[in-house]
Amino acid sequence: MQLVPPSKESLYLIANHTVFQYLCDYDGLETLGLQSGSSNPVVWIPADAIHWPKSSPSEGSNRNGSRSWYTTPHADLCASLGLRSLQTVDVEHRTLCHGLIIKHIDDWSIVYSGDTVPVHRLVQAGQNATLLIHEATMADDEADKARAKMHSTVGQAIDIGKKMNAYGTLLTHFSARYPTMPQSMLTSYEPGEPIVALAFDHANVRIGDMRKMQAYMPAIEQSFTELDDDDDATAQVAEVDIT
Repeated sequence: MQLVPPSKESLYLIANHTVFQYLCDYDGLETLGLQSGSSNPVVWIPADAIHWPKSSPSEGSNRNGSRSWYTTPHADLCASLGLRSLQTVDVEHRTLCHGLIIKHIDDWSIVYSGDTVPVHRLVQAGQNATLLIHEATMADDEADKARAKMHSTVGQAIDIGKKMNAYGTLLTHFSARYPTMPQSMLTSYEPGEPIVALAFDHANVRIGDMRKMQAYMPAIEQSFTELDDDDDATAQVAEVDIT
C-alpha cells in the first residue's frame, strides 16, 4: 500500500503495544510502511511513553540516563504540528484506552476523552483547555447503564468540561439508540461556563463559533423532531392492512 503521490513526510502512529503488534503482523500480508526503508514510513510512538504527567519528551529517559528511542520522533511530531506538547492520559473503559492532550505553541489546547467513564485525571491533565471533545454515549436517565458499559452520559461529559474549566465542550460518540439527534439536555449558557455543542454528521464548526451553534441547537433539534414525525407517519401508513 503506497500513497500516490508519495508523501515526503512520515506518518506518526501513537498507539499501545497491542495495536502496534497487530499492525506489524498485518504488515506481513500487506505493506503498511512499518519496515525500515519504506517509501511511506510509519513512525510508532508508544502511548505509554508520552504519558501525562510527563511534561516534556526529555523526561522519557532510560534508567541509565540515556534518552529513549521514541524521544526524537515525539519531538519531531510536535515540531511538525507546532505543538508545545502532546500527551496521552489513562481513561477507564472495558479495554485499554487513552485520552489525548494537545497543546499548541499559540496557547490553545484540545483534550480528547476517548471511550471512558468520567475520570478526574482527565480533568487534571486538561485544565483550562480551549476545547474538550468528550464522549456522551448515554442520556442522563441512563447513568447506570452508562457505568455498566464504561461510558459517560451527556451530563457527566458537560460536568467534566466545567471542572476542567474548558472554553468549549463538544459532545460526541452518541449511542445508536439515538438514531437522529441524541437527547441533548443542554442548559442555557451561564457566563463562565463552557460553551456546549453537539457533534453530528457533516457538522463543521470553528471553536470560536461554538456559541453560535449552541444558540442554534433548539432549531437543529426541531428539524430532527420534524423528520421523526414524518418517519412515524410513513410507518403508520405502511402498517395499514388494505387487503
